[in-house]
Amino acid sequence: MLKQKTGKAVGLDGIATEALVNGGPQLAIHLCILFNFFLQHHHLPDNFMRSVIISLVKSKTGDLNDINNYRAIAISISMSKSFDCVTADEVRSYSEYDSYQFGFKAGNSAGQCINVVKNVVQYYTSRGN
Repeated sequence: MLKQKTGKAVGLDGIATEALVNGGPQLAIHLCILFNFFLQHHHLPDNFMRSVIISLVKSKTGDLNDINNYRAIAISISMSKSFDCVTADEVRSYSEYDSYQFGFKAGNSAGQCINVVKNVVQYYTSRGN
């Protein structure tokens, strides 16, 4: 949990990340038990996976009426973020297709994927398909 960024918006659970990061050893023990329960039973509660999507201005000096000057972010609950942080290092994939993945991969952005999609669409539409 110590990898989580503090000072971020609070999710639907109303729990700030700071509360989990500074919760002490008793909280860490209870979260460990809870997270192990999730893994053992292959189940996450629906509310655990809920998030709110909001839009953020890319450039405050840009045109605030331009839709392209905004990007969407998802605000997840703090517990979900903690679970992600704890399990991310342990989850590995051995699929040969992972090298073709764009999103949610270190060093890659959605911009790369969007560019590929635009190029493919342009290629086929220019040929009447």
